[in-house]
Amino acid sequence: MDLHFRMFSRQRVLQSGFCVSGQTIDDATIRIENMDPNQIILINIGSMDIVLGSELIEMIISMMRLLQTCKLNSITPILTTLAPLGNYRLGNRAAVTNGFNEFLMKNPFDAPVIHLHKAFFNSDGNMDPHCFQTSPRFASGIKKPLVYWNRLGRQRVLKTLKEELGSAMLKILLNRPV
Repeated sequence: MDLHFRMFSRQRVLQSGFCVSGQTIDDATIRIENMDPNQIILINIGSMDIVLGSELIEMIISMMRLLQTCKLNSITPILTTLAPLGNYRLGNRAAVTNGFNEFLMKNPFDAPVIHLHKAFFNSDGNMDPHCFQTSPRFASGIKKPLVYWNRLGRQRVLKTLKEELGSAMLKILLNRPV
């Protein structure tokens, strides 16, 4: 919807560009291996790994492999932190999400990082429940329903992307050899 693709009744959107419902970090790595070189891509990946129960160290290793694949294929990544998962806000899964976001923000690979996670929090530091749908829904590749972003959540993500994408692109252009 946000990309203005035409929808038909009873049709599910499973892919938008390389955005694939139910994709894991390892799945994205395989897709990147088959991309044409010399592209700049926005990478927002890892939520499915969290839902499927991956441990933080597994996710970090997979992300390092994905970034190495980008480098080998002359793909320039712009990373995003993961938004909180509506029905995984507490316990181990929230800790994995936070740990993965901390890893991304430390940026050991010198790729620009857009901090999407912050878009879901109020100025008092609490997650805004108004950014999520009121009931969970199923998605492809999972056995448990998820609580998705609602219109407000998507608007906040788009606003953050618009605010930070320019500086991310500038960082890339300034670091490229002439």
